[in-house]
Amino acid sequence: MLGTLYQTKHAAPGDRATVTRTVWEDGATLDYDRAAHRWRLLLPSSGEIVLAIGDAAVLTLRNDRIQVRCGASTLT
Repeated sequence: MLGTLYQTKHAAPGDRATVTRTVWEDGATLDYDRAAHRWRLLLPSSGEIVLAIGDAAVLTLRNDRIQVRCGASTLT
């Protein structure tokens, strides 16, 4: 396994040993804190999160709305 040396230009992605963090160029971040059992996803305001189970159950999160669809029913 190859280690990493962080520096000012390429700082460490997290500040706690229990947090695993991924940072993308558009500013989105994904954190998992295994001590707190917490998952956190941050997206730019133009982003969208879609969680789906099969084709029937879909949760869509956007900056301006939340939509839940289950079968033929939709709630926005």
